[in-house]
Amino acid sequence: YGDPTAAAKFWRHQQYDDCSIMSAADVIGQVTGHEPSEHAIIKKAQNTPSASHSGSIYIKPADKNDPNAGMGTMMTDLPTLLKEYNVNAVISNKDITAKTGVPAGIEGLEQLLSGGRKVIISVNAEMIWHKPIENKDKNGNPRSDHAVVVTGIDTANNVVHLNDSGTEKGRDEQIPMALFMQSWNTSNQL
Repeated sequence: YGDPTAAAKFWRHQQYDDCSIMSAADVIGQVTGHEPSEHAIIKKAQNTPSASHSGSIYIKPADKNDPNAGMGTMMTDLPTLLKEYNVNAVISNKDITAKTGVPAGIEGLEQLLSGGRKVIISVNAEMIWHKPIENKDKNGNPRSDHAVVVTGIDTANNVVHLNDSGTEKGRDEQIPMALFMQSWNTSNQL
């Protein structure tokens, strides 16, 4: 399902805490053929009011030596940002699939990808990067903290293909399906 090879050319490694908007830039490139640069999409996000909180969609890090010194971007703001590039989007998770009409689970991703749709999801980064999990909820459970683009699902090999701007090896990053599901479930399949 999907075309990870074609999508791979739209991957870029992020320079700031901007995985959500870099995922949006990737999708914009896949849909329109014209991917905005990191600088251009940051500028657009800084000048677009958030639908989720006061202020803009993205606030660049205050300390340029610490890429995590900013606020990042809420996943709920991605449809607003994508609309600025004439790309329609719906935000959904497994609890509101009936309301949004967006299918849930791995089968839902397969359906979306086979229909030519582009998919941005929220995962726990440390989990897919095989690093100690730092971002946890009050009960000690891993929490989602990273956005990626799902570009393909290989059911024969139980592998999910991602464009992951958060790692230098993120172009067509391939994750075992079980690990992918574990990491995606940290966001309630957002």
